[in-house]
Amino acid sequence: MLIGFDLDGTLIDSVGSGWEAFIKAIDKHGLDVSSIDVKKFNGSTLTNTLRRIKKDITDDEIHKIVQTKNKIEENLGKIKAFPDTVSTILQLRKKAELAIMSNTHFPIIMRRLDETGINPMFFETIIGSDLVNHPKPFPDEINLVEKLIHHKVDFFVGDTVTDIKTGNAAGVKTVILRNELSDMEEIKRHKPYKIINNLSELVSLV
Repeated sequence: MLIGFDLDGTLIDSVGSGWEAFIKAIDKHGLDVSSIDVKKFNGSTLTNTLRRIKKDITDDEIHKIVQTKNKIEENLGKIKAFPDTVSTILQLRKKAELAIMSNTHFPIIMRRLDETGINPMFFETIIGSDLVNHPKPFPDEINLVEKLIHHKVDFFVGDTVTDIKTGNAAGVKTVILRNELSDMEEIKRHKPYKIINNLSELVSLV
């Protein structure tokens, strides 16, 4: 069995701090923050979110805003693993291979795993959006994991509508972990395989 995981909002509790840093960064760079619907953009890459907020934004502007956002987020120091993340991973490893597939870039994934005390060796492979041509909701990250491990992904665990779309595009059962920014009406409309309230529920589910 092969189980894929999103990172932010799924394995680590970083969604709130990530958006706090993002809003502060775009405000600092003079973009209109009043039009930002966090739930609507939750799960998208920062680049895609910025392009939707400002149609004529340049690559240089995107780079500067992302750099600012990352620095602000580091200073917030709020990122942590969910209480049951490590224990759940250890139990799942007894019956499945695990992988991470995130719209976060690979170097940042590795830094966040280190900061939250999650051993990257728990996972057979770790894929960031910078390692594929098309990030989620395209299925590229799942397809790459399957190619590297030579096994179809059986379950993909995430927290957003974007994750459901990704799983559907790859023909994978998507399990959604409810969190503080979950748009439950939209999530239920896209019909995930299962909605859970705690990561530990996976142990009996898969």
